[in-house]
Formats: sequence, structure tokens, C-alpha cells
Amino acid sequence: MKEKATYAYWIDRKRAKKNGKYPIKLRITYQRKRKYYSTGTDLSSDEWDKMHSEKPGKRLQETLKELLDLVGEAQKVGDNLPSFSFHQFEEAFFNAPDDALDVYEAYDRQIKFLNENNRIGNRNNFKDSKSSLMKFKAKLSFYDITPDFLNEYEKWMLANNRSMTTIGFYLRPLRTLMNQAIENKVISRDAYPFKKRKYKVPTGKRGNVFLTLDETRIIRSYVPILNSTEERSKDFWLFSFFCNGMNFKDIFNLKYYQIQNHSFSFIREKTRNTTKEDPIIVEVQLNKEIKRIIDKWGNKNKNPDNYVFPFVNNSGSVDDQSKKLKQFTKTTNKYMKRICKKVGIEKEVTTYVARHSFAYIIITSGGSIEELRELLGHKSITTTQNYISQIIPSERKKKLADALM
Repeated sequence: MKEKATYAYWIDRKRAKKNGKYPIKLRITYQRKRKYYSTGTDLSSDEWDKMHSEKPGKRLQETLKELLDLVGEAQKVGDNLPSFSFHQFEEAFFNAPDDALDVYEAYDRQIKFLNENNRIGNRNNFKDSKSSLMKFKAKLSFYDITPDFLNEYEKWMLANNRSMTTIGFYLRPLRTLMNQAIENKVISRDAYPFKKRKYKVPTGKRGNVFLTLDETRIIRSYVPILNSTEERSKDFWLFSFFCNGMNFKDIFNLKYYQIQNHSFSFIREKTRNTTKEDPIIVEVQLNKEIKRIIDKWGNKNKNPDNYVFPFVNNSGSVDDQSKKLKQFTKTTNKYMKRICKKVGIEKEVTTYVARHSFAYIIITSGGSIEELRELLGHKSITTTQNYISQIIPSERKKKLADALM
């Protein structure tokens, strides 16, 4: 009869952390040799003792279940091996090449994939996230990504005057890589730190900035110098507003073949890759302002395959186009700020405020949430509900609620 490995969870009291807790590890013993693997859970001595008491409480009871499930999963994998070895166990349990546990290697693979698929914005997000984490910890394994690690990173970022919004921006790519690592069985699901009662990625608060219908009319009535950058900025902000809050990247990807007699349709770049099986098509009704802006700033060669606005996609590499889009957006924000100051609108109006304003005016003019979901191109009605909660101030929500009485 072949000798079997034994499996257990174990508290490592030799490695106390700054918060006084100890890492809980998966311990495997085979032929008097032991190896330890991180579970992503840390407990104090009191918590460890209470977890094994008759009344551990809901949180520790759930922790115990997670640990027992992990041990059971490890034993199942080990017992199914033709002959046990730690190397074979690690390959079967984690299903990983030698560098799969290296977080920065995972970043590099994802960055390469995004670059090859011309998803430059997402690629840059992952680059920025990796750069920030490397400054905090030069070498990083997926086993290192625990709630304690994430909390320490958050404190470090705050100490370096970074906002909670920025912290969330840098941690979301890491969360994506953790999910991929679990899907590929590089790490156990029990080691996942981004969940309730462990660590929650900061969302930051998006500013409740929008323009009312009267304020958008003031913007429209402002007359800049003809053919100036200020005029162009105003017109493209209005184009976004009238086109269902259309993102600037989608504006510059618009081609003439998409424009029919009274409307045009497009798929949002932001959701293109997540809705491949069931793409969400946004339809925009043409009005005289949209037509005016196309006539003024659009490509005079209306070949169906030509971009309507060739400012960004006319030449250069994908990286060059990304830089042009970023600069165009930055310039538009700069001149919209000047215009608002001139006309007496004391709000920080950016390109994204065009989308906020469109949503605000639709919903407060009697449009339903379902109609707004379709106009904005949201996949889920929940997304639209969350969106509305961010842009409609409390006093307006109360008036809308009172109107139901």
C-alpha cells in the first residue's frame, strides 16, 4: 500500500504580523517532509482558539469552513495522483508553470495581450498598476496578496498623498489578475482577498457634476471665435451630449457607413469585449445640432469606410492614436472650463459631464430607467440604477419620490 500525504491547516506562530495576527497555512506532510502554502487568511491567537470553540461566531465559522474546504480540495488532488510528490501536487493543484505565481509576470502577460488586441487604454491601466505596486514591493507572489498586504498598500498610498480613487484605479487590475489566477487554478479560491469582510477595493466617489437643460442651452448660445479651438471644444462637447453621452473614443471611431437618414448606431468600445456574445447597440437620433457639427468638423470625403472625424485615427500607430485622443480630451476639458467661467456656470465641466448631463436630463424629464439604460448602452439595469444614484443629488431624489405620492 502506497504511503499517502496528510493535509491540514496550521497557524504559523513564528511569523507574527504587525497587527499581531499569524498566517494560516495549508500544511502537507509526506515521508516526514513538510511544505506549507499560504491560504490568504490571518488570525490572532484568540481568534484561532475561538474558531475551534463551541460558539465561534458567524465570521470565524465561515473562516473555518473555508479552511476545511481548502484542505479537502488539496487532499482530493493529492490522493488522485498516481504517485505523490510535492512537485506533482503543485502542478496539479495550482496548474501553474514556474512563473505563474509571480504577479508581475502575470501583469506582463496581460499587458502583452491587451497591446496585441489594441486595447491601449486598458493596457495603460495595467502598466500604471504594476508600476505602483513595484514601488511598494519589488517582488510579489500571488500568495502575498492578502487582506493585510492590501491594507498596508492602501496606507502607503495615502501616506504618499494618493486618493482613494487612485488606489481603486490601481487595485482593480490586480483584482482581475487574481480572478484569472483562480480560474487557471494557480491559487485557491479560498486565498481570494477581494471579498466581503476581507478587503474591498475603494471605488472613490464620482463627482455629482451635471448641467441642467437650461445650463446646456447657455453653453449652446455662447459664440466663440469662428474656427477656433474653443469653438471646436464646445462643438465636440455638445456632440457627446446630444449623442447619448457618447464617449470621445466612440466619437472618433464613428464611420460614415454607420450614419443612416435619421440616425446612427454604434457599439461602445468600453463594453465591446464583455458583450461579444450579445453586443449592445446604441442608437442615436440625428438632430440639427449633430448634423451641423458633422458638416463643420467632419471629413469632407464621405466614403463609407472613412472616419467621420479623422482627428485621431487618421495616421500613426495605435499608441499615437491613443495619445492624440488623450490630448484632444484634455484640450476640450481646458476650453470647456474657460467657456463655463465666461458664461457664469460654476461647475467643473469635463467631457464626462456631457454623459452625466444627458442622463440627468432624460431621467428628470420623465424618461424611465429602462429607456435610459438603452440610450446609455448599459448591459444591466443595475448599472443604470447605480449611475443615476451618482448623478442625482439627494434633494432631487426626494422630489422624485414625493411626486409618487
